[in-house]
Amino acid sequence: MNDVRHKFYQQHQDIFSWYDADEYACYEVLMVAPETIEKIKQAATRVWQVLNHAALVMKQFDERTLIEFDYPQSTLRLIKNNKQVPFIARCDFAVVGDNIYLL
Repeated sequence: MNDVRHKFYQQHQDIFSWYDADEYACYEVLMVAPETIEKIKQAATRVWQVLNHAALVMKQFDERTLIEFDYPQSTLRLIKNNKQVPFIARCDFAVVGDNIYLL
């Protein structure tokens, strides 16, 4: 990490506990082409569709099956009863050239 970035994040390390992780400590503005933003939006829409379908499938599983998939007992009620799908989701994307990857 360059010295300017390091000094900035170090003075705020109580807020940015991950400040020394170079790949996450973006300090400057990252310019992104409108075409790339559109591709990320398309990828997010497609991933959301998959997560929605997976959530509906999971709701059909019995408790034993969910436990076999290592879902904690404390989450089973949420999986079965939550009306908002997907009930657990986080998507991180990587842009490499013209390709968008879900991490």
